[in-house]
Amino acid sequence: MFEPDDPDWLLVDHLLAGKTALAPIALNPKSKLPQWVCHHFSELVPTDQLVVNITELYTPLVSTFEQLGLVLEPDRLEAWEKGLLTDAWLNDKIPKLFALAAREGLRYQGWSWEPDDEQPVCATNFPILNNRIKTE
Repeated sequence: MFEPDDPDWLLVDHLLAGKTALAPIALNPKSKLPQWVCHHFSELVPTDQLVVNITELYTPLVSTFEQLGLVLEPDRLEAWEKGLLTDAWLNDKIPKLFALAAREGLRYQGWSWEPDDEQPVCATNFPILNNRIKTE
């Protein structure tokens, strides 16, 4: 979810953050097998959820995201995929999602690599913490 203090990133910012995030991911043994990746979106113009059902509003986009190999959760504006992350993935997927978001009145906020039982590795313009994982 976008907060007023979150910076708006350009596509180049997403690609640079993604390149930075790929380095520690490549060192993780779990990177050798497909893992869950979550793409995060927010509305450019916030919907009054007391007036409009956000799930109904964004459900028509489910098939559009499916064409990109993603499962959209319209109630949370998250799109999930399971895959291997590489430079080619980054340079192919992120520009498409950035453009799709802009076309649909959304803001692309980045992605997070979320293997089971670990904190996410993020390329997002906001912090993500998996509260289900113990941190010391």
